[in-house]
Amino acid sequence: QTGVLIEQVVNGSPAEEAGLIGSSQAATINGQPVIIGGDVIIAINNTKVKSMEDLGSILQNYKAGDVITLTILREGKEYKLDLTLGDRSANQ
Repeated sequence: QTGVLIEQVVNGSPAEEAGLIGSSQAATINGQPVIIGGDVIIAINNTKVKSMEDLGSILQNYKAGDVITLTILREGKEYKLDLTLGDRSANQ
């Protein structure tokens, strides 16, 4: 399965309000440090997300206040969460 791992969720953010969970554990895989344990976004409004580039490209089609449906993997199970997009310029 491919997708985008949620590494961190900011308190009070739309991601937190939607119920997304960030990574919580550090691990080493093939000698490389990685973070594991967070939700993995696999689709937005039924459009597959395979990479950060996909995520950015898809989100360009929406604006602050739009509600999107995320399909995520959490502990091996698939869930759908509705998320109301915030103003991304405020986070830059």
